[in-house]
Amino acid sequence: MVLLFRGSVLTLLFAFTISVVFCNSTLPACNPFLISSCSITTMSEDPSNTLTNPAAGECGISTSTSLLHGMNSLNQNELSSILNYRDFSIFTAWQGLSTDNYSEQAYRMGVRYRYSLFRWGIGYKISYDDITGYGSDKKDWLCAGFRINHHQTIVDLSAEQTLSTDAEDYPGARKLFFSLGQKLDSNTILAFGIDAASQQKINLKLGCNYNITDYFETITSWESRPGRFGLGCSFLINRFNLSYAVQSHPELRWTHSIGIAAMLP
Repeated sequence: MVLLFRGSVLTLLFAFTISVVFCNSTLPACNPFLISSCSITTMSEDPSNTLTNPAAGECGISTSTSLLHGMNSLNQNELSSILNYRDFSIFTAWQGLSTDNYSEQAYRMGVRYRYSLFRWGIGYKISYDDITGYGSDKKDWLCAGFRINHHQTIVDLSAEQTLSTDAEDYPGARKLFFSLGQKLDSNTILAFGIDAASQQKINLKLGCNYNITDYFETITSWESRPGRFGLGCSFLINRFNLSYAVQSHPELRWTHSIGIAAMLP
């Protein structure tokens, strides 16, 4: 009976922790490109970049899975796509996380338009979460993004605003993302990023994308909050990218991610 009671208490504590971490924010990054770059969107062309900036990412389909902090019970999956039609694009994304006592599904879709050096995007996101014994909840967001691509320099700017009625009850209700990427040559991209959420301190980021060969590239990054590194590599086979990444954490175990993307013309 004592062991059963302790197990029940631990289960409830685990479910409460998951709800605090994920219910009051968007799901964390799952794709290897986002994990290895600490979500600096100017470091890669993967379609999953639309999860951070609706104007980022190139035409294609990508899918990935990750073990958050190396825990088998925190397996997360993702599917992202961008389809172009002339100067317009439609993007969609799905993220799912499930444990024995908690599950969350998030869906995002939107459109964007390109004119000359500029690209604008706007999207809508909705998420559903369920905690065993505590019921379910729904949250939704509006997101908008902007990109300038001039010669060897790319600038991304995007924002999110939750539409839920309890938006003021948690500090992540409004978010702002900025990313600057500079191509030094055909093989190297250096990038700088800033994330700012309402009622929270600014998160500074630095990263580098380096192509060792035409078929193999590496990504390294660092961010100030919570003070961690991202490391990843990608094998380029025709229009397919097979990628793997890890992300450190000052207190928890490392997150591991693997994914594959098909880039479309």
